Amino acid sequence: MAEPEANEVKILIMCYWRFVRQHPIVATEVDSYLDVPWRGGSQADVLSLTPSGLVVETEIKVSLPDLKRDVKKPKHWFWGDGRRPSHYSAHYFYFAVPHTLEEKAREVIAQDYPYAGLLVAQDPCSHPQGWTRDYFDPMVRAARPAKRLKEATKLDPDQVLKLAKGMSATVCRLAFKQMRKKVDWPLASVVEELLKSPLEWG
Repeated sequence: MAEPEANEVKILIMCYWRFVRQHPIVATEVDSYLDVPWRGGSQADVLSLTPSGLVVETEIKVSLPDLKRDVKKPKHWFWGDGRRPSHYSAHYFYFAVPHTLEEKAREVIAQDYPYAGLLVAQDPCSHPQGWTRDYFDPMVRAARPAKRLKEATKLDPDQVLKLAKGMSATVCRLAFKQMRKKVDWPLASVVEELLKSPLEWG
């Protein structure tokens, strides 16, 4: 069974939250503060909103050294000390790894990130079914539950709008990547850089 790459894991995780867990909003590469204006320095790989209004952040890791380095991020200092800073939007935090890293990732998370959950992604080419909701269920497995990071508080309208903008930007990025496979466009590199930017464009 092949090991999925970072982008493949990210797509599987996004589809898992949206289709299997039925999160109405799922975005990638957005500011995990959900502040307006953008603060920077805390970009989430995947940020989703549950039907009950809770925010779930998922960090994608495809190597053990990268997983261990994540502990240097400020949010882990707060969460590791048992503090629950209100400026971080996440109510739950997960790491997502390829299936080949599951056992070692369990050990690292238990030691360095006791509040974090673990999602395990399988090889996207290993499942014979078509692209239906049932396809994603066995492709991602919750190997460890996440602990609640803070009390349930509703996002304010500006935060919801920012998450919705992130979701629409995700759609645009994925659509553009698909188009680039078929069209040789001179300005493609410029547009790609704009779509990578986490800044708000209105």
